Amino acid sequence: MGLNAGLRKTLRVKVNTLNRRRFLQVSLAYGLTGPHLAAVAADAKPFLLPPEYAKHHSTWMAHGVNVRFWPKKFLPAIRKNLVLIAKTIAKYEPVSLLVRPRELEQAKNLYAAIVNYVERPLDNLWIRDSAPSLVLNAEGQLRAVNLHFQGWSDPKDYTRDTRLANFMAKHLQTELINADFELDSSTLEVDGAGTAILTESSVYYRGRNKQLTKLQIELRLKRLMGIKKVIWLPGNPNGNLAERRTDYYARFVQVGKVLVSHEPNPEFKEHALTLHHQAILQQATDAQGRRLELIVLNKPKGVRVEYISPEFASSYLGFYVCNSAVLMQEFGDVLTDNAARRALQAVYPERSIELLNMDALASGGASIHSVTRQQPSL
Repeated sequence: MGLNAGLRKTLRVKVNTLNRRRFLQVSLAYGLTGPHLAAVAADAKPFLLPPEYAKHHSTWMAHGVNVRFWPKKFLPAIRKNLVLIAKTIAKYEPVSLLVRPRELEQAKNLYAAIVNYVERPLDNLWIRDSAPSLVLNAEGQLRAVNLHFQGWSDPKDYTRDTRLANFMAKHLQTELINADFELDSSTLEVDGAGTAILTESSVYYRGRNKQLTKLQIELRLKRLMGIKKVIWLPGNPNGNLAERRTDYYARFVQVGKVLVSHEPNPEFKEHALTLHHQAILQQATDAQGRRLELIVLNKPKGVRVEYISPEFASSYLGFYVCNSAVLMQEFGDVLTDNAARRALQAVYPERSIELLNMDALASGGASIHSVTRQQPSL
């Protein structure tokens, strides 16, 4: 199917002539083939949202833990979690750290020289949702897409982070495109070849985007990010923040291959929901019409009790893929921890699997994934 004319017009940019061989290599990597590739080559240099497992320029994080959102007694442990994440990623790629000006010296004492410091007022550390989505064209040009983070319908607590997309676009000296809908990026899971997975519970949380149908959301994602097929999961509209997000339930690890979270205990409400998600994904096809291969990961049967809370997020899908490594949370359940590690090592044999204890972060529904944001590169 040819590229939509409106999409071609929207994504057209003034660039130098692209080396044909390089363009074909990049386009094939993103799943653009046949007539679709011909339309792109003839008319435009489309901006596409790369998957997390594609090459990174760097990783962004925010030293923004806030006592309004986390128990005060947990704050030192959360900061240690953030430092451990940054130190681990920094072994494989550069890390840019957003930090409040008044906390710069504190941050330097914690992170030392392992990160690049970027001063900026912050509300919290959820950079997966508050930062813009960064899209690339085949020449490696970057654009930022503002999905209008609104603090999960509570913008009065996020007056600084709601403006982070504008700040980062200016800092990166790149064009900012304002989407005409709202979306949390943690609910936008892509394979880099035109397929995305979304949860209804996040897209339509508390009535946002209620004026838009699913098809209208899909058309907007196609125009902004080159997404051609969306697979919808219900998620949990009555759940906490983690339980509404796609990255709690399903993650692309390769084109056509999805890791899926499973609650094995039938007495837990999540059991039926995770089975329902698996059934949907088993019947789904990707943008190329191919069936998906599912890799099911059982949630841990138990977790350490020190930071346990009603918000505690114990899904193994909160991992983060960086250059040459995968950062994975371990929860102290030896059997399921090792099973998750083996599954990730099998799909990423060339990457190191780094197991980290992130219980303090998990106590508030956060994960390694939710406090990191990749800046892509060709």
